[in-house]
Amino acid sequence: VQCGWVCIATCAGALKVLISYFSFCTFLFYGLAVMCLLILRHTTKPVPGAYRTPFYPFFPVLFLCLTAGIIVNAVTAAPLGSALTLAFITVSLPLSYLCGCGPEEAEISAGLQYEAEEGQGVGVKDWRAKVENFAEGGGI
Repeated sequence: VQCGWVCIATCAGALKVLISYFSFCTFLFYGLAVMCLLILRHTTKPVPGAYRTPFYPFFPVLFLCLTAGIIVNAVTAAPLGSALTLAFITVSLPLSYLCGCGPEEAEISAGLQYEAEEGQGVGVKDWRAKVENFAEGGGI
């Protein structure tokens, strides 16, 4: 669906519109990812040996402010385009579940990717146990 929409928009000469929709969507998800990072760091206890970022809360909060500015600018500059982008994202989420791309499948594919990167025969259940152990403050 997305590939077809991109091809039609590119052939129609609407590359500028396509880039504005893409940047709105991209910065929306960048902002959500950084917000989740802040929430995760605030709600979980520090893990010994974890990488500590200098000036930690300053740069993520600065990035969130800049991202919010970009999103507000995109919404005010093109409200219809922003609404269509949000509608497309909203429609895509249930479609991904209907096509069999739910949380379990994502967890399995992430586990398989972990196996491929490590070159080990670790099963998905072993991978899940390692992630839960890491979340509780233990190492991998």
